[in-house]
Amino acid sequence: MKNHAIIELDEGALTVTIGGRIDGAPRVLHCHRVALADLGRETVAAALQPIALDLLQQTDGVHVILGDRRMQHFVSSLPNMRPREIDEFVVREALRLTSMPNAGEALVASRLVRRLKGGKWIVGGTALPRSVWEPVRLAFAAGNVGVASLQSTESCLALAVPPEDQERYAVVECSGGRARFVLCDGRSPVQVRRFMVGSAESNPEALAAQLAMELPRTLEWLRETGHQVPSALVLGNRISVDEGTLDLIRGDLARVVLPAFVADSGRGFEAPSLASTALLAELCQGHEPVSLLTGPRLRLPPSPWRPVTLAAAVAVGALLGWHGVRDLEASATVEREVVEASSERENLRHQLVAVTGEPADAMVDGESAQLLRQALGRRRPVSRLLAEVSNAATPDVALDGLQFASSEQVVVSGVVSGPSRAAALAMLAEFAGRVRDLPYLESVGQEDVSEVAGTPSRFRFRLTMAWRTS
Repeated sequence: MKNHAIIELDEGALTVTIGGRIDGAPRVLHCHRVALADLGRETVAAALQPIALDLLQQTDGVHVILGDRRMQHFVSSLPNMRPREIDEFVVREALRLTSMPNAGEALVASRLVRRLKGGKWIVGGTALPRSVWEPVRLAFAAGNVGVASLQSTESCLALAVPPEDQERYAVVECSGGRARFVLCDGRSPVQVRRFMVGSAESNPEALAAQLAMELPRTLEWLRETGHQVPSALVLGNRISVDEGTLDLIRGDLARVVLPAFVADSGRGFEAPSLASTALLAELCQGHEPVSLLTGPRLRLPPSPWRPVTLAAAVAVGALLGWHGVRDLEASATVEREVVEASSERENLRHQLVAVTGEPADAMVDGESAQLLRQALGRRRPVSRLLAEVSNAATPDVALDGLQFASSEQVVVSGVVSGPSRAAALAMLAEFAGRVRDLPYLESVGQEDVSEVAGTPSRFRFRLTMAWRTS
């Protein structure tokens, strides 16, 4: 199995980290850092050239981590919506935060944070102006280096938060004389603050003292901006601490924890960043990272009510099938009666012609006509009804009920959704017209339409029709 390659561009440096899954655990095999003056095409291409020839030959492309101040992160609470609608919201919010005019000018990624009671979703998003990534992309293309995915430094730092933990975390990482504080909701970044640590980065005691001063200021800043303060803190790979240092840093926090996976740095290579090791751990577990290059593609877990819904659908299907069998049996009986009545009618016509001499076409057999009217009143094209109502529904029309019986009305119910209120109503009118045009149904003028609460472009409908008897 080939190794994973991660290239991090952040705070004036390019860092390449190569690692893989060895003996069932992630392991860093190489880490090398190169100074970087800027993120221009020529500068990045020059730094990549020796790396591409030497280190990246045994990989299937690299995962790029980009740390840039223009990267935007947000977390929002949304009502119960379809994945496509959530992705559309994430794109709109990304354009607002990046001040980009259209979706083509921004790179956007979405991730699910969690689901709340009542069906609401907590969704996170990351956005970056495409112009920031373009020179870096051209530099990778010039070096024939394939890019498998693109993440922000903050979103990778959030991966260091213990999964499935309901506690609110923050992550602190130091690099190049600067510290980055990332407030997380689950494993999604919410807010970022940067501050200088200078030469204290190489002095554990001075760094601890610097963090002990800056962290209370950061927590107060979070309170002032309306954010929930964290109760736990994850320290980065480049912060060397002991028990006494942890107590000094903790301050008002409930606890300070170290990363679950810290790579060795004593075998001729530098210590990799927490962002790189956290992403490497995810890759070694077979998880697909959320990439800014693929756009928002949110995947929602199935609803906890889905088994109940499926069971109800099976029950409705069985009930419809039972009604269908009954109607088919009744139809077969009526057909036999019609054939017998027609034969008897022919015999009677011949007898009357022989007695009266009048043309048979001028006679009206009242008993046979009544029998035929009964046949029209009882025979129902059930299979055709199911097929044609289903075919009349477009992808935006979701049917949730079709009720019918031999002597009762036909009721079609469901929900229609559209990009706007007018479009949804137009699609509903088109569907209702198709149902009304079915030759064996006739409208009784009962159509109920109501707006779904909280979503003005969704409507619940109920169309009531009657079987045609003539």
